[in-house]
Amino acid sequence: MRKIWLPGITVLFLFLACDNELNLTAPWKDIPVIYGVISPADTTHYVRIEKAFLDPAISALEIARIPDSLYYDELEAVFVNLATGQRIALLEVDGADEGYPRQDGVFAESPNILYKVTAADANLIPGQRVRLEVTRSDQLPLVTAETNIVGRPTINRPQADDNLRFQTNGFYRVLWAAASGAAFYDVILYVNYNEYNITDPSDVKSKVVGWKIGGVITGTELEIPGIEFYKFVGASVEVNSDLRRVFKGIDLQVRAGGTELYEFQRVQLANTGITSAGGDIPQYTNLSEGVGIFSSSNRHIRLDLELHEESLDSLISGSFTKQLNFQ
Repeated sequence: MRKIWLPGITVLFLFLACDNELNLTAPWKDIPVIYGVISPADTTHYVRIEKAFLDPAISALEIARIPDSLYYDELEAVFVNLATGQRIALLEVDGADEGYPRQDGVFAESPNILYKVTAADANLIPGQRVRLEVTRSDQLPLVTAETNIVGRPTINRPQADDNLRFQTNGFYRVLWAAASGAAFYDVILYVNYNEYNITDPSDVKSKVVGWKIGGVITGTELEIPGIEFYKFVGASVEVNSDLRRVFKGIDLQVRAGGTELYEFQRVQLANTGITSAGGDIPQYTNLSEGVGIFSSSNRHIRLDLELHEESLDSLISGSFTKQLNFQ
């Protein structure tokens, strides 16, 4: 694994990293940029493979709008299961056709090229090691990265029939069993509700807001301040007197992340904010060539958890959420 050092502040997540020899007025250089986090919990695995762009004569913002400057004309991506020797080729697809359109921004939105393989074909098994191999051409070095497949964490609290009790002056404790190969965990809470238009009762929409709690967690428990739950809902749901809401349930996810993801987040967090060292900022990558990350994750989700009656009353009439018209 390598750390690439780049001058100044990292502006875009992952995609603007470069090595310490990079000169913005140098001749064009091919720099692969790869992002892939694969999980046994997914039905399909996707990897984004692009290239960095440098041209002394054209603005980087202008080049970013040209698809030919982002993608390789010919490319082969393969997963290699190092336990079995099996090689699985990834298929080039347009993310928009897969339900993943590229967000508006600096980069060209169309096409949104990704490389995919189904879960059935990849057959990811926790504990096994997988290598990504990317061939760009005979003239360019093979790009490789490896990761161990992370096991699934098991949520011990809450259980499926538990009611979540968020007390404004207390904490709710989430507990889970460790996952094999996991370097860290994060906890995400999804609040599901229906939204009704008061002027048109037939206009009903299902809504969900997600709350990532606690950041990078290296243990197997998390205490959630009850008052923060109501602050989150109050800040995430639009105040609109024409709408009324009905709480439908909470989905709670614990995700386990691989070593590469942990290292990436650790390096990023250590070099941001007012207490950072300043100067050159290290950018983590585990690619043999270029910049990016290839890692593994896994997850366990408790679906359709109910709120304790006291907490539901606080959601309806509490100071942070009463203006949201929950009923």
